[in-house]
Amino acid sequence: MAQNEGKYIEKRIIKGEVINEDLSDDTRTFIYEEVITSAIRHRYVLFGRTPARGNDSAWFGAYNAEELNTGKYERHSNEVCHPNVFTWLGLIGMLMYSFLYLKSSYLAVYCSNNLFMKLLGVFIAFRWAYGWIEDFNSFQIMSISIWMMIAMGFSASFRQMNNNMFKTWIRSIFN
Repeated sequence: MAQNEGKYIEKRIIKGEVINEDLSDDTRTFIYEEVITSAIRHRYVLFGRTPARGNDSAWFGAYNAEELNTGKYERHSNEVCHPNVFTWLGLIGMLMYSFLYLKSSYLAVYCSNNLFMKLLGVFIAFRWAYGWIEDFNSFQIMSISIWMMIAMGFSASFRQMNNNMFKTWIRSIFN
């Protein structure tokens, strides 16, 4: 990060004032800090706050308050998946959300008869871990694909296939 300092500058105009932002700055630390302090301040640690509201954000909320004219220094979604889920669903929802990923991964790795499902299970576990760093959750083709993979991990019929049956199934998609 230090070697990129000053290379990636974004200029924005807020209320007529030019603001230079260094895009190589560490933002993850502030995201986690803001999400946790917002949850404690507004008492939504267990059950979360609706997706219509975000976490309080002194670092990132100025754009929403001033440019989008919301008047609230809130950030409705972050570029990190799990803090969003925590803000929207709370600790209970975060645990259930994580359970879906981890149970699907476990079933695919330890309860499947083919190598492809085992690899898929490792990928699902990776995506859960990556959600603590970068993964943005939105309605996109990648998110839909991940949830299809999670469903495959839960599917007994996919786990019961052997390698040859799985190859045949993959080939039948393209015929």
